[in-house]
Amino acid sequence: MGARVFISYAGPDVQQAKLVAKGLTSLGHDVFFAPQNLRSGDQIAGTLEREIKTRDALVLIASHNIVAKPYIEAEVAAAFNHRKRIIVLRRTDYLGSDEIDFRTKSAVWVNCGARVGDRDVRSVSRGLEEIASSKKIVVASLNLKGGTGKTTLCGNIFAAISEVSPQPVLMIDLDPQHNLTQLLLRTTRAERAREADRAVLSLFEPSQISDPVSESPANTMEIRTEDTRSQTSWEALIEQPQLPAGPSVALIVGQFEAAKYALSRDGASIDRALGRFRDSVGQLNELFPIIAIDVNPSASAFTDAALSVATHIVAPVMPNIHSYSGVKLLCQLLKLRGRNDLVGRIIPVLTDFPSRLTVAESDLINAIKDDPDFGARTLAVGIDHSNYLKPRNDDPQGLGYLRNNRVGTNVRTVASLLLEELRKDALEEAAQHPDRHSGAG
Repeated sequence: MGARVFISYAGPDVQQAKLVAKGLTSLGHDVFFAPQNLRSGDQIAGTLEREIKTRDALVLIASHNIVAKPYIEAEVAAAFNHRKRIIVLRRTDYLGSDEIDFRTKSAVWVNCGARVGDRDVRSVSRGLEEIASSKKIVVASLNLKGGTGKTTLCGNIFAAISEVSPQPVLMIDLDPQHNLTQLLLRTTRAERAREADRAVLSLFEPSQISDPVSESPANTMEIRTEDTRSQTSWEALIEQPQLPAGPSVALIVGQFEAAKYALSRDGASIDRALGRFRDSVGQLNELFPIIAIDVNPSASAFTDAALSVATHIVAPVMPNIHSYSGVKLLCQLLKLRGRNDLVGRIIPVLTDFPSRLTVAESDLINAIKDDPDFGARTLAVGIDHSNYLKPRNDDPQGLGYLRNNRVGTNVRTVASLLLEELRKDALEEAAQHPDRHSGAG
């Protein structure tokens, strides 16, 4: 069964909108397209808002023609207020609008060149299908051995997931070294976000972005846990990386000041802060069906935080025994914490193994795949050359898979296999607990 869709567009783009409406209808979706569906005598503004409220998604044709158009802003605001999924067909002549861009931070963005084509319509259709099929998934990118490439893989693989199966993906930078933030944002932009409390500590503590407080949690070693949560929208906390094409990703900026959690002796305050984090991630999961959390490699309060919300763990394993030992140690930690369910949801990703293996490397792969805890979840395809995925200096387009076609094909293949594994568990859980709502949008 197709989705119920509202097409939003500016008057000069009516022929493009007509193409989109016709294409989506032919693909089985129920489309509201004003020239065809409005009747004489309808109160236009009221009718359009009622239609948006009853639809599954709003598809916006974003060109320079929509900028400063009150009726477009009203339609996007209606979809935003009713928490409808928004899919943006972004043409190259669209240079942004503060009013619209704020309300589309959890949207699917389809880059379509100078004009919308049939291929773009098919991408929109796949995104609409995800609304019905997607389940809430939270993945921790984690290996207790440092230097395994978890941050680089997290950024590239989850961005690729948002492409191969069009849906919004949120990344949370939970490592005080904030390498994921450096991968996705320019330093100056990340600093502006931190100065305004639009960063990860606002998931744990009252801050200027979320509560009526006078001091940022980054300016004190005290862990503040008073419950004064306001109704500030999550979009105010989220950054959208400026990527050249493809992925629909959003980011919660990491910050070094989060290291205070490693130094605190106030266990009660940390526990309350972790409870607030769990609530925050639960609400964000309503906007983003897939959340990826980059976690620092040493066991800490952030390890606890990530594991408390994770449905899965992605663990990169490089061709050395130490990175495999880091995953084994993670299993022991989970078992000690009574999280045997999560042990079975560790998904190893083989990284940088050469095409011609030494005897030791071959034995290591066999040991990983034969591991009784997680071996069966090892992805059939690994990442070939993670060094190509790393950012270049202060590169805002630091996702390497977007720069190299061969590497990009490899990463997208891994992303597809990983998504299949993630969904398998979500579908099994939904079958076991049909009373639980787990859809997106």
